[in-house]
Amino acid sequence: MKTMIRKALAVAVLAGVSGGVMAGTLGETSNDDFVITYTQDALNRIWGLKDVTIEDLDTATAPTGDPVACMYSNADTDVTVAAENAGSNAFLLRINSDDTAGIPYEVTLKDASDDSSLGTVKAGSTSINIDNDFFDTQPSPLAANDACTTGGNIKVSVTANSSAGDPYPEGTYKDTITLTVSAN
Repeated sequence: MKTMIRKALAVAVLAGVSGGVMAGTLGETSNDDFVITYTQDALNRIWGLKDVTIEDLDTATAPTGDPVACMYSNADTDVTVAAENAGSNAFLLRINSDDTAGIPYEVTLKDASDDSSLGTVKAGSTSINIDNDFFDTQPSPLAANDACTTGGNIKVSVTANSSAGDPYPEGTYKDTITLTVSAN
């Protein structure tokens, strides 16, 4: 009786509990299939940025030496470049980091191939959206920092704005800005 029950269970399993045909059926050959899935996260990188020394207020100033840097994204969406600076995002060049007054400035990113503007970050507007099409031609994300001088795809310029009739006290004015690239 136990043998008969085992055979009935085996037939039920082979035929499928719902009565359908099972993949991997018993026979001289048998086959089945499976799906392989891999999900690649969005990867972004910005590198090769150089320091900027401003000679004249109200004039767009490129970094010392070559103004070209690199930005990479494999995202299938637009990309956001967010700017954060040491001065609570006031975008002010200051003699001391705890000063409340300073020289306002803005940072413009441009397409290195044609100098068209990708956007400007400044006080009150601390991020820009870059269309995904910009990344159709881009440097390898594995390139070294110095490779950006010949293969970079962005240019950076800084404009510090003077206030009419308001001379600034003598001193060296500074700020540190961090650009963060992320997929939308």
